[in-house]
Parts: sequence; structure tokens; C-alpha cells
Amino acid sequence: MLFLVKDVFFVRHGDYSFSSGKLNSEGIRLINILADEILPYTLNKKIVILSSSAIRTLDSAEIISNKLNIRFETKEILCPDNNFDLKAVFNLIQSYIEEADILILVTHLEYTDVLPYYFACKQLKTTSLKSFPIPKGSAWHINCVEKTIKIINPQ
Repeated sequence: MLFLVKDVFFVRHGDYSFSSGKLNSEGIRLINILADEILPYTLNKKIVILSSSAIRTLDSAEIISNKLNIRFETKEILCPDNNFDLKAVFNLIQSYIEEADILILVTHLEYTDVLPYYFACKQLKTTSLKSFPIPKGSAWHINCVEKTIKIINPQ
């Protein structure tokens, strides 16, 4: 399989109001900073943004997509409330591997906790990249060429 994607970002949605499900002011602030930090990686690249269907992830994806001037797609499977299925989400990612230079997934703790490591093991064939829970409004950045992982944490 041809492997074109250079960078994958696993974004955990921003902080939100439990009553409305919408991002609160701190969540908006952090996602704006995060989007600014992702922006340099995306210049002159083909970008795909996928988001969970939860309001807080849609708000987060909208901020990122506006900063990058690109639309995002909603994928129910990225919402673990619907059915946490790591293999199915990995298959979703694989379906975009040949389509994009940069892949950005906007999702939840359940996926940002384990999916980066799962992706590294399955796609990059390495177990040297470890992932763990990250704060809301942060992201894992996997460089698929160099096989590196780092946290982007605007807090």
C-alpha cells in the first residue's frame, strides 16, 4: 500500500459546558492556540479533518477547520459513546492514508488515550511510540516519516 500521509494529529476536544455540550471560553481559547500550532505543518499540504459527531468535537473541528481554511467531515465512529471500536477507527484512518498529507482526527479521551499507540504499532510497525491521556484542547502529533510522537499542549 502506498503510504502518503506524513503527519497525523489526534486532537482531544476542548473544555466544554456539560449542560449544553458546547465549548466554553477556555475550550475555545485552547483549541484556537492548538490550531495555530498545527497550522505550520499544513502549509501547501493536502489536509483531511475528521470529527466525532459530539457537539464539543464539532465545535473544536470547526475552529481548526476555519484556521486551516478547509472543511471537515463528521464520522459517528469517532464518538466512543456510539461504540468504542479501535479497529474500526484504525480502518477509517487507513481509508484516508492515500488521500492526505496531513490527517487530523478530532475526538475524545477514549481515542486520544490509546489510538496513537495502536496506530504506531499497526501502521508504522513500531512499539517505541507510547501514548497516554492528554488534557482537553491538546493533541498527539505523529510524524509518520520520522516515526516520532509528541504532545501539542497549549495550556
